[in-house]
Amino acid sequence: MHARALGAALPGVAVAAGCLRGEPGIEAIARTLPRPVAVVPLLMAEGFILDRMRERLAGIEGLTIARPVGTHPLLARVVAETAWATTRARGWRAEEVVLLLAAHGTPRHSGSGASAEALAVRVREAGPWAAVETAFLEQTPRLGARLAALAEQKVVVVGLFVDAGPHGKGDVEDAVGAAPGPVAYSGPIGASPAIRTILRDRAGLG
Repeated sequence: MHARALGAALPGVAVAAGCLRGEPGIEAIARTLPRPVAVVPLLMAEGFILDRMRERLAGIEGLTIARPVGTHPLLARVVAETAWATTRARGWRAEEVVLLLAAHGTPRHSGSGASAEALAVRVREAGPWAAVETAFLEQTPRLGARLAALAEQKVVVVGLFVDAGPHGKGDVEDAVGAAPGPVAYSGPIGASPAIRTILRDRAGLG
């Protein structure tokens, strides 16, 4: 989706998407593009998956790997604006809402949770939320447990996922559906068109 849109907006620039799982594989794509190649990880964290990506691309000449989308300063504004839209749609006020950033997380790499926590700090500065917190699917605090603990609060959940896949849709929606209190899910942030601005900036395309 993002690659097609960027390709249309950037005539003369080769834009392609490569997969870590599935086809086309990221190594095959990296080898076929004209040099130099800027690889922009469409990831929300500097964690385990980024390390695997770097290992797989090691030794391929003529490319640089940028920092992941999830570490870009603009993402805090994208998250805040997405959450505000959901808050207004529910007729809630931001001051009475706990904004919960739901991320994958993993005990295999501390960078996964740390990236989400760093984003939460930036989002706190972008809006008058009652609180901005993080919760995870595969490390503590777990999303379901955190939603249960916030049963007396209005909660808006923003998914720190690149798409509406098994995690960004199924797992988060299951947890939200089981929550005992009033919860609204804004969906996975990676689907926002504003992500393309971050991709362009990370690739050095302005």
